[in-house]
Amino acid sequence: MTAAAMLAVLCLAGVGWNPGVAPERGPRAAPVASRGALGADQALESYRAGEWEAAVTGFKARLRRGLPDAQTCELLGRALLELERLDEAAHYLDRALEFHPERSEPARQLRNLLREADPLASRRRRFLENAAEKMFDAAEKLYETEHFERALEYLTRVEPIAPAEDRGRIGALIAKIRSARVEVDLDAASSETGRPGEWPLCVHESRHYFLRCNLEPEVVRLVGDTMDDIFGYYVQVYFGGDEGAVSSRRATIRIHPNQEEMLKGWGASDSTPGGWWSPGEWKVVCYDTRTGPAGDLDDMLRTLFHEASHQFVTMRSRGGFAPAWINEGTATFFEGASAMADHRVLWPDAATGRLMSLHAMLGGGSPGLDAVVSWSQAGSYPAEYYAWGWGLVYFLQQYEDSESLEYVYRPLYQEYMERITTRGGDSMKLFEEIFLGRRSPQGFEGFEEFEEAWRSWILETVWPSNQGPRIRELRLEAVDRYLAAADEAAGGRSSDEEREQEFLARALGCIDFVRTRVDRQDRDGQLLMTQAAILERMDRKKAAAPLLEDILDLADEGRLELGPEEYEDYEDRLQRYDRRNAALRTARSQAGRLARGGARLLADYAEQEHAFPLRQYTFARLAGLALDDQEGLIPASLEMRSQVRSLGLLLGSVSPVSGPAGSWKTILTSAGEVFEQEGNDLSLEGARHVARICTAVPVSGEYEVRARLIRRSEPRIGSSFGMVVSGHPDSDWVAVDLDHEGNAKVRTLQQGAGGGVRDRMLRKLVLDEPVGPDESPDLAVHVFPEGRLTIRVGERDPIEVELPRGLPRTGHVGIYSRNASTRLEDLVVEVYP
Repeated sequence: MTAAAMLAVLCLAGVGWNPGVAPERGPRAAPVASRGALGADQALESYRAGEWEAAVTGFKARLRRGLPDAQTCELLGRALLELERLDEAAHYLDRALEFHPERSEPARQLRNLLREADPLASRRRRFLENAAEKMFDAAEKLYETEHFERALEYLTRVEPIAPAEDRGRIGALIAKIRSARVEVDLDAASSETGRPGEWPLCVHESRHYFLRCNLEPEVVRLVGDTMDDIFGYYVQVYFGGDEGAVSSRRATIRIHPNQEEMLKGWGASDSTPGGWWSPGEWKVVCYDTRTGPAGDLDDMLRTLFHEASHQFVTMRSRGGFAPAWINEGTATFFEGASAMADHRVLWPDAATGRLMSLHAMLGGGSPGLDAVVSWSQAGSYPAEYYAWGWGLVYFLQQYEDSESLEYVYRPLYQEYMERITTRGGDSMKLFEEIFLGRRSPQGFEGFEEFEEAWRSWILETVWPSNQGPRIRELRLEAVDRYLAAADEAAGGRSSDEEREQEFLARALGCIDFVRTRVDRQDRDGQLLMTQAAILERMDRKKAAAPLLEDILDLADEGRLELGPEEYEDYEDRLQRYDRRNAALRTARSQAGRLARGGARLLADYAEQEHAFPLRQYTFARLAGLALDDQEGLIPASLEMRSQVRSLGLLLGSVSPVSGPAGSWKTILTSAGEVFEQEGNDLSLEGARHVARICTAVPVSGEYEVRARLIRRSEPRIGSSFGMVVSGHPDSDWVAVDLDHEGNAKVRTLQQGAGGGVRDRMLRKLVLDEPVGPDESPDLAVHVFPEGRLTIRVGERDPIEVELPRGLPRTGHVGIYSRNASTRLEDLVVEVYP
């Protein structure tokens, strides 16, 4: 063994290594490596013995089995350098460099080795850093000029090439922009992995509330922020926006670790509420609903929205009388509100749970609307009344006159609430005085007429536009009505711009509902055209510009038919809006200049004495995607990809499938009886079908999901054990599992337009040899974006499966179980570049 090779062995054994010693042309000195990191791995033994080919084979196998780490990548790069496989050596040394701080000594040494492997390494590094800095500056200017969508596009493109120390500020700006489009997600707020129900008491003071919660500190702070946001909403509804009329006494929000602990403070023994408002203590009480059947905090947030509104009825009535339908009906109305992450609160849509309960009872159940309005006993009314109270308040807030489309009952509702809470009186008598007779917007003389019209409205208007197969159709019909009303308001001599803008805003709301809740990730070109036209009409041309680009893209892809003149018109409008925007022009010209520089560097790689196909490909892909160079770098990367794949040079990036508790999502009603996470080992048990995906680990393009599958319960008819191989909270999921016979199945979890999920088997795969009762096989599913799967169960021959449709552009993976207890060990996903 040469002296240098001996030095490598001594270094690996923990003996001191002088980093200032220059590498010799013989075997190079290895870095200090922990035995715990690499263990007794055969690759390490081969490396110590100077058996470079065996070391390379072993280290590559290690990367496929597990997760990349600095030492494995570095030792693999060094071994490849010994074999003068410079292209691959540079690739893995570059990957090792990603694990070290920029100015650290290991990073300096790796850069020296990298320059030895790749003579263009320093130039490549400077180019990517410069591109990242300029693209981020362009994104900031776009953000400052309110081109939020464009700014987000630039930021997401530049993030992969940015130095590690800059990714924090990039991520912060991305989160800030996205917060305007997403609802508050309490489950995702925690970075902790502890168990719900076991958190110590956390005390926090927000602007309007004192919080005492058995939750993670980050979640407590977000709860406080969210309740401060909706506080202003309560003030608007109950006091017309006059904060001076609101008591300065802060309410306490007490969130217990579980329902059992919460109920210790509940006086009654014949009911188990999800929470309550205690006027004597000036306190809202609820519990961590992750410990209940739902498995998430959405129910807790709805409970908070509901119970905290009672504080305002208490203030409004000065502790006196308020009929239950006003008190509880308005509280349930707030359950349909959406608190956005950018501190906006959206006007409530239909509260799904209340609507479904009311729909069922309107088929013949009790109690009837007259009983709800007449209820005058102290406290609240029975549980079955709640959905009726919600439906009544929702009608009074949302019913539109068929001719004017005005919310004709809102002023009467305000008058009723003012009079009943300040003067008291008979609830039904006052209702008849204000809502019936000569003042009735619909001319109702008796309560029976009112109830019949209300019932028809719920069943024929609200229900089908929120549940069932006609949601999309009815929402788009509403868009047409609002646009016609906007036209009428804008026309003639007495044009009313305020009413026109109101109707345009309602139309936008319906389109947004369809795009986000019905179409989800699908893009409907005609709908985009309508949305863009409305935004232009509202003089929101900056918001319209990205939609115009999407329309032209769909036309280019053959998914939207535009005539030559129509296509030219969209191009002209897009250019007109963009021409006014210096920030956008600067960003585009900057990206163009950078792309030309990238093309020169790519050409110089081709001129090197040694071939660098892998380095060429990775650079073209990174720079091309960052700069969106559709004419040069991206097409070049696509050409090179097949070459490096055929040479066996291209391994993917392996990541563990793990994340904080709030990152595990389900689209099913039940979250399962048992869900446990230990690193990237998962266990899930459910009496029916249960599934979860980890939203902390996004996947896209081509990837492979791998794990050891353990059936913890005895296989029986109807049981399945498996993994989710593609899923998104807003789209259908695909799972691969083993059934009770030991054969494989491919299935989808399909989300219905009106709610609910259908578990549908797509294909049963009869294996050459079914998995035996005592076998725990390795399960690997290779996923292609066009909707093709290659499934391997243990050492059996792989099976190809074609799905009916392509997969989401970005998705997630996880665990699936049906009438069974399933465990996945070492669940990882390898994403291929």
